[in-house]
Amino acid sequence: MKLPDNVTPVLNYIADFSKEIFQDRLIGIYLFGSLTYSDYIPDRSDLDIMVVIKGKPDEAMIEKIREKYLDIATRFPDFKDRVECSFTPQSMLQSIEPPREGRVYFGEKFYADATYGNEWIINNYLIREYGFTIMGPDFKTLTPDIDISQVQKACLSDLKTEWLPKIDNDSYFSNPHYQSYLVLNLCRIIYTLKQSKAGSKTEAGKWVASAYPEFKDLIEEALAWTYGQSMERSQEVREFMKFIAKEAGLN
Repeated sequence: MKLPDNVTPVLNYIADFSKEIFQDRLIGIYLFGSLTYSDYIPDRSDLDIMVVIKGKPDEAMIEKIREKYLDIATRFPDFKDRVECSFTPQSMLQSIEPPREGRVYFGEKFYADATYGNEWIINNYLIREYGFTIMGPDFKTLTPDIDISQVQKACLSDLKTEWLPKIDNDSYFSNPHYQSYLVLNLCRIIYTLKQSKAGSKTEAGKWVASAYPEFKDLIEEALAWTYGQSMERSQEVREFMKFIAKEAGLN
């Protein structure tokens, strides 16, 4: 897999500090998301990574991870707040259902004990089907099989429990990043439900724009958005969310 030149140093940095912190407790490091299905946009896409470890990290390990997370913004300013990484105990991967216990995770913020939601099944499916192994065994050897119907169920639950409750959150909808992010995630949800397969944001967005042309302009703006740009479509995003919920059979 050919990675962009500026991505490799970031992945190497995460691999190196993971080896340093976990040593023989490190099992594997896996890249998923836009890079792994040719949908990476340099000015906006995140790097999505799962580090699989033996057992839960202790307090000293958690503090070291926190230090390395804070160092990313200094070492790689282009990727500030654009690296999402979970440090997942191997035992969690034995079940398809989201684990009840938390894990160390960082994205825009650092969390010492973040719980998984419906993204657990979705992300594990994406790693299994499209992921790139940075180091370690094939991810499929670490998890049970995941059927697309289970992904569809998780997508529907994600729409109901994660996204719809945000519909009256004005501060969320006033953020152009979140507007774009939400539109494209809604596209992926309805694409998975209707087409019975997982697709990239671009693939799903283009399909939804074709299937529901009344939202084509909104979707195209969401696809084109990059950091620093404005996007003032909050009411249209709300209407799109309501429409997707109806198409998904939720109301």
